[in-house]
Amino acid sequence: FNMRQYIGDILMHCWTLAPHREAWKRFAALQGGRGPYLRFANMLINDATYLLDDALKKVKDYKSLERRLASPAGLSQQELQEKRQHLARCKQEMTSSFYLGSGVINTLAVSTSEVTAPFMLPEMVQRLAGTLNYFLLYLAGPQRKVLKIDNPEQYNFRPKWLLVQICTIYLHMSAADRGGQFAAAIAADKRSYRPEMFAEASMILRQLGLMPELQIQLLEGLAAQVAQAAVQEEAEEEVLGDVPDDFLDPIQYTLMRDPVKLPSSGTVMDRATIMRHLLTDPRDPINRDRLTPEMLQPDVELKARIDAWLREQRGSSGGAGGAAPMES
Repeated sequence: FNMRQYIGDILMHCWTLAPHREAWKRFAALQGGRGPYLRFANMLINDATYLLDDALKKVKDYKSLERRLASPAGLSQQELQEKRQHLARCKQEMTSSFYLGSGVINTLAVSTSEVTAPFMLPEMVQRLAGTLNYFLLYLAGPQRKVLKIDNPEQYNFRPKWLLVQICTIYLHMSAADRGGQFAAAIAADKRSYRPEMFAEASMILRQLGLMPELQIQLLEGLAAQVAQAAVQEEAEEEVLGDVPDDFLDPIQYTLMRDPVKLPSSGTVMDRATIMRHLLTDPRDPINRDRLTPEMLQPDVELKARIDAWLREQRGSSGGAGGAAPMES
């Protein structure tokens, strides 16, 4: 991670130089956004998730240890020493993770001002939306009280700055979201998405003067789009009812939109699911044989059956919920 931080510093300097920034954008656009840059984008999300999640969870551990050491009654000398050592370790790891994680978030915030296409791909958009939601819920949701710590800067923890960066990435992606896929991905995140977290974030940003009013209003506009997408998704789920098992992705257990067959194992998966897997592991997840995107075989027959079933379900309900037709 330390070496990646040095590379990140160099990249951020290159971004400030117009010729290098233009080369960056051309590189990101290779193969319609599915070139080598997509792996880089995936790595950024992986690193941000690992580092910041680790750091944020350690804040709670650190505060608990501090409280126990402030009232050491009942602790033996050995236990006292062990807890002090644990506190020192926790502080060191938390400080390092916040420093490195902040660098990754900064790279995302800066680069998505002009490079968004790779993050809008089906295999990536839900990953980014879920990551942003998870951290926004931490920073603006009920858990933010747990993050209150004296002199957070000494641990490289800048919660206000981090909130602004997360919201900046939301805004960059929203500005490029012509088809509504980013808003839909935010709404589809069952783990972290809560409608109130955007309202809380806007309140904090406005009260503390952390972002210009126009940007806060744009964030509120995104929140409204997401809320609408959530309503539409709920209506769609009600219309579709129980999805036949053979239409479900075996990993995500969601309706397959673009089923493809893995040639070696014969497993059928949604293209977005297996493409996401291949970004970090170029092997069939079932039998571990070598697998590349080019080897995926569209399951035309199953796709036709899914499309027919969708038409039947929507037709029998009279198109309830105004659900949009599935993309081919």
